[in-house]
Amino acid sequence: MKSADKAQKKASKNRSNFMTISEAKESVEGIETGPFDFPFYDYNDGSTWANYQHPFCTFMEQCGYHSIQIIHKPTGVLACGSYVTEKQDQKQLAAAPYYIYQAGLDGSVITDKESEEVNYVENEMNSLLEFVTKSQSESSMRTFTTCFFENNKWKKVRNQERNGEIGGVSVMRGKKRTSLNSAGWSSRVESGHMCWQQYGDDGTPFGEATWDPQVDIEAGMDAVVTMDSEFFYNAMGPHTAYYTDATWDQHNKEILGRKVKVLEVLENRHIARCSTVIFDGGEDKTVEWHVPGECLAKEPQGDTLLLLGEVGQFLYTAQMGLFPTATHNPRSKNPNPIFSEWVSLMNTLCEAGDDSGSHNCEREDVENLKAEISGWMASNADWTYES
Repeated sequence: MKSADKAQKKASKNRSNFMTISEAKESVEGIETGPFDFPFYDYNDGSTWANYQHPFCTFMEQCGYHSIQIIHKPTGVLACGSYVTEKQDQKQLAAAPYYIYQAGLDGSVITDKESEEVNYVENEMNSLLEFVTKSQSESSMRTFTTCFFENNKWKKVRNQERNGEIGGVSVMRGKKRTSLNSAGWSSRVESGHMCWQQYGDDGTPFGEATWDPQVDIEAGMDAVVTMDSEFFYNAMGPHTAYYTDATWDQHNKEILGRKVKVLEVLENRHIARCSTVIFDGGEDKTVEWHVPGECLAKEPQGDTLLLLGEVGQFLYTAQMGLFPTATHNPRSKNPNPIFSEWVSLMNTLCEAGDDSGSHNCEREDVENLKAEISGWMASNADWTYES
């Protein structure tokens, strides 16, 4: 056996395995896997929850799912979502519009926002509602092949159209880039530039925010460059020693969106000298350009799945990696068994719930839906799945 295979098997043994949903369900007595079938969770009683960590999301995360969101369709209100420590809040739909860029045939990013190859996401809820609309019939569901969501382009793996009261289901895949922010640091854009804020284990910020990049970059590492030319322009602007107006267009063409090797880290991580291989004049050519540290991200280890489902008034979305993490082995490298499990979960939720799909717990003294959602339901008591 090759040494690389032995090392891979050893690493796999040292990582934990996620549970299946069936195994997780068996480990929690009395829980029917419904998101609101947790009678100890009450939105009106802060003693029943910790920092907005919803027990259904914790349950699903034991099974390898992450980035979970359950959204009430009529109001667009998040019912519950995965907890994001640095934001001290549950995961939300994007608060502002954004563009998703694509690379052309030569590998360079198409930066013209008017191009048909550049997609403008004005409202992420619209992407989810397109899924709902197209999932109503077999013929229209066949046309749901792409979804623009969470700053990414996702491509269809398998779809299942709505069947009576059981809503549509889709599993898509994409390459999800992740931040290089150092542990315990979050970042945000202010006045077109990135700044970093340190936070504690519970997400509480402390100290002054800094403009110096708090990112884990070092010589020899592999990374990918942002596709966002405007972000790249703003980040590069203060560092005039590392670009020229005369070569700016070539700089963009040969580095944006590319996989790169970091050769040198400069200016307190503000700048990295990087190399990449481009196809030029019929042959491969290695080029070097400088890149702002904040414009680098982790190279995806493999595909990430985006899972979509509809149950009554609610939209379900979650993600799962088809690759190992530092702590866990992947559930599968094949999306098909995950698709089957997700379909089964959506069917279970639909069968267990009423027309609204709210799955309220039976205790009358507990309000496990947010006020905006329960208020809408009270005002629309005649709503049915067919409506």
